[in-house]
Amino acid sequence: MSYSDQANGSGSRKRVGVVVFFVLFVLVLIGLHVFVSIDDLRGCSTAPDSGNCAAADAIVVVSGGDTDARTDKAVELYKNGWAPLMIVSGAALDTSGPSNAEAMRAYAIDAGIPASAILIDESARDTNENASGAADLARVRGVSNIIVVTSPYHMARAKIIFAREFAGLGVVRGHPSEYDNNWPGNWWATPRGWWLVGGELVKTAVELGRGTVRSDDTL
Repeated sequence: MSYSDQANGSGSRKRVGVVVFFVLFVLVLIGLHVFVSIDDLRGCSTAPDSGNCAAADAIVVVSGGDTDARTDKAVELYKNGWAPLMIVSGAALDTSGPSNAEAMRAYAIDAGIPASAILIDESARDTNENASGAADLARVRGVSNIIVVTSPYHMARAKIIFAREFAGLGVVRGHPSEYDNNWPGNWWATPRGWWLVGGELVKTAVELGRGTVRSDDTL
């Protein structure tokens, strides 16, 4: 084999390698985007209908990330008739001021939601506590069907955790906010986007390792 033949063969292998890498990269991006952007109301109309698009008993919105965007989405769902009750959940890092939940409650009231339709959990410091607190409130109010609202990148993990806390209690559906200051549409082109996805993948794996049923439900 001549030197030119060897060079041509090497060049062809490189081109094939580049194509394979590009295809794999695109598939990974698609898989990650689907994984972290679950939306159980995708395909539903603006207002509830039937089946998976039926109304819920409560909308649960958790603080973190772009909290205003999450609350906006919960307010929109409430106004469109998706549930007669809203649960806002989240403590505050700075305990000298109002909790995240209280700020979300005030935000929702300013947006036209009746104060009587809002339940508040000010003690939740993370997603696990968001879910357990919401489950406690749900038991008191007889809530058995909820829609969880959070940021797109957080949706998969939130659903796993809420499903565990609501096991035997009711149905959990997830509907992410459509925008988020931390989550641009081209998240894969930003270091922040990859950081959020990577972190969520690790945290989701941890939650899956813990199982999907609360420990006290197995007794």
